Amino acid sequence: MKSFFSGLLLVFLIIIISFIIKNKTFFTLSTQMIGYSSIAIGAILSGLLSKNIYRRTSTEKKEERFKRLEISSKFILFGIPIIISFFILSCVNLKTYSTIIPKKSCRIIPISIRI
Repeated sequence: MKSFFSGLLLVFLIIIISFIIKNKTFFTLSTQMIGYSSIAIGAILSGLLSKNIYRRTSTEKKEERFKRLEISSKFILFGIPIIISFFILSCVNLKTYSTIIPKKSCRIIPISIRI
């Protein structure tokens, strides 16, 4: 739980810094980078993204496996409040912008990419 609360503390620090510099993109970019990278590191350490998970688990001891999963869960718990705060802010921004921007200007323009 220490990592979860440290993630919350980091979110509050990012919010304070973004209010001081008056830049919303700082908040969105920093929360995305820190949140997604910590969750990705936790997934990599847990062995979730490895192709052959049985190779690692057959050679490691029980204590090593618990230590590895404990470290990965700390990374994941650190990233969860950061990602949640990013989604909350993006939902709030979508609601405020949808009332300001008229619906005629919100058209989806298809883009074709040739490789």
